[in-house]
Formats: sequence, C-alpha cells, structure tokens
Amino acid sequence: RYPRKFRSTFSQLPHMTPEAMHLMEQLLQFNPKQRLSAQQALEHPYFTSEQPKPAPPEEIPLIDGDWHEYEYKAKRKQQLRQQRMMEAAARQSTTGTK
Repeated sequence: RYPRKFRSTFSQLPHMTPEAMHLMEQLLQFNPKQRLSAQQALEHPYFTSEQPKPAPPEEIPLIDGDWHEYEYKAKRKQQLRQQRMMEAAARQSTTGTK
C-alpha cells in the first residue's frame, strides 16, 4: 500500500478548505467502488455549505469580458496575423520591393 500524499501536498493551498479537501479525496479514490458518484459529489457539503452559497443563475452577477479559451486563441491568432502583415509591409517599404 502506498502512502497517501494528496492531503500533505494540497492542504497547503491557501483556499483549500476541509470540505474541499474531503471532496477531492473522495473523488480521487483509486478504487472505483469507494469513489463518489457524480450525484454524491454534487450533494457533498462543499457545494451546499461553503462560500459562495449556491444561487440561481439569474442571481449570479454577469462578468464583462471574454473568458472563452477558443475565442481568446482566435483573437490572439488574428493579432499575430496582423502583426506579421505590418512587419512584412514595413520590410517592403524599406527595401522598395512589392
């Protein structure tokens, strides 16, 4: 039997509460028969008693910003493409080639 290292490794995280630690340990059980089911995980006290308290979607404030990874990558790709085009145009203007 191997020593359990999860608690000693992750208990040092500043926001790891005892309920969060317990939930993670239960979800990461090696033996599937001892592991929590999805329903059991959703009913765990971590989701019902910790802050922030559960709230209906309409009560959760909207956060402005672009948070989707796909959209961020597409935007970054477009920025890089524009930068390359500008660099190529600058090189052409200094060498006089078209």
